[in-house]
Amino acid sequence: MSLHYSFLARLRARRTDDDPALERGAAAVEFAVIAPVFVLLLVSVAGLGDLFALRNTLQHAAEEAGRYAMAEADATQKQIEDVFRTAFAKVRSTPVTVAVTYDTASGVNFVTITGSYQSVWDLGGYRIGPVVLQGRSRVPLAS
Repeated sequence: MSLHYSFLARLRARRTDDDPALERGAAAVEFAVIAPVFVLLLVSVAGLGDLFALRNTLQHAAEEAGRYAMAEADATQKQIEDVFRTAFAKVRSTPVTVAVTYDTASGVNFVTITGSYQSVWDLGGYRIGPVVLQGRSRVPLAS
């Protein structure tokens, strides 16, 4: 029985020993577990920020085209699309889909400019998508 007792006593003594080498090893293991998760989180936030910036660019281009359509009463659909593409190309050189539609509500003529862009969300090597982003502007036309 004393042999069993002495073994447990040595085991307890080893477990409660404040050996700095054991603590450094524990910190290294904790870092190895947490670091990849933290890096993946940082990369995914950066990818999400890029999607938000792209969506903001689409919205800005739609509003620019809407202002052009309001100011130029005789603007054609092609001219409005060109204004949208020019405003979008200032930030992104990738192709974008533009739709210009006209409608009337309560005797007022409106033009709606919609820009769509298909993208992916990059999560540090894992690609999620396609994600369709849109910018839209509806403005009244001068009579």
